[in-house]
Amino acid sequence: MDQRQTWMLIGVFAAAVLGGMALVTSQFNRVIRAELGGARSEMHGVLGEVHARIDAVDMRLARMEDKVDDLDKEVTNLAVRIWRSP
Repeated sequence: MDQRQTWMLIGVFAAAVLGGMALVTSQFNRVIRAELGGARSEMHGVLGEVHARIDAVDMRLARMEDKVDDLDKEVTNLAVRIWRSP
């Protein structure tokens, strides 16, 4: 093998290695993007579920607040009736 053939083999080998690295890098990039997209959609689902639960708790607290307000009015009426009666 003369010097030109050696440099040709070195060039072909370098091109093959760089091409393989570029291919692996692009595939790795696609995998990472797909996994991040899946994680993002999963987080949106979880956050939606948490938001729904918070809304349900908020509604229950509002109902309890209404009941406590009604109870307060009833206790006030009873107190007025008991202490102001002749």
